[in-house]
Amino acid sequence: MISYRIVLKESVLREIRRFPRFVLDAIRERIDALANDPFPSGVEKIQGYDHHYRIRVRNYRIVYEVASHIRIITIIRIGHRKDVYRGL
Repeated sequence: MISYRIVLKESVLREIRRFPRFVLDAIRERIDALANDPFPSGVEKIQGYDHHYRIRVRNYRIVYEVASHIRIITIIRIGHRKDVYRGL
């Protein structure tokens, strides 16, 4: 099975610097797992977008876009569940 390439937006890299270490470790695990399975158990499609999905990591959400034809997953946003969807 060919895995997907993971791309993080620059804004995501800036935002996650503030997260606690234990949250970062859990997020890293989930992102690494996405490379082999972009639609794991618990993933939900974001309404109003064709290729945007979200997965839960504790009280945080990882919002990502899947480009299946070129096998790339772009991490669009990572944030606390209460404000991760603002401005999407």
